[in-house]
Amino acid sequence: MADESWWTPQLKSELSQGDVLSPIPIGSPHLPVTYLSKGRVEKGSQVWLQSSKWQPDGDGIGLFLGKGRVIHGLVVSHDCEIDKPSRSARVLIAPISQLDKLEESARQPIIEQKRYSLMPLPGVPQLGDYYADLRCLMWLDRKIVDQNKRIASMSEEGVLRLQAQLIGFFTRKSF
Repeated sequence: MADESWWTPQLKSELSQGDVLSPIPIGSPHLPVTYLSKGRVEKGSQVWLQSSKWQPDGDGIGLFLGKGRVIHGLVVSHDCEIDKPSRSARVLIAPISQLDKLEESARQPIIEQKRYSLMPLPGVPQLGDYYADLRCLMWLDRKIVDQNKRIASMSEEGVLRLQAQLIGFFTRKSF
């Protein structure tokens, strides 16, 4: 399934839509939802304690227990959203997984591009054939993304394919 036309020979100079990131935490709140607050055990030691109520900071951001995976991610945010000077920006990420870990019956519809929610990523440099799961989109703070290694950048053709997949996923229209 290798297709080098999806990928640039070198990484783009800046973080871009379609970049593949080294493993990064991707997840959601743990059920039952458990809020956290800062606590101290002894001088200088900090712990996280369960809290019965939500305690956000001035920006409305708080802490809660999460669950997920540390997995490769695909940058979904458009370049014009992530090239802003603010480093506090959020970046949309889709988790990506190896295609060959799926059974053939699940793999084939992805390869044939019959699933709106699962986008094939053929021949990702250094990784091989993967797929993105658009059902699991989430945002990460730009600072976290910047701390991760970028593995590959999509070519213009690959980015256009990603954009078409996103349109199909959110509208259920084929292009």
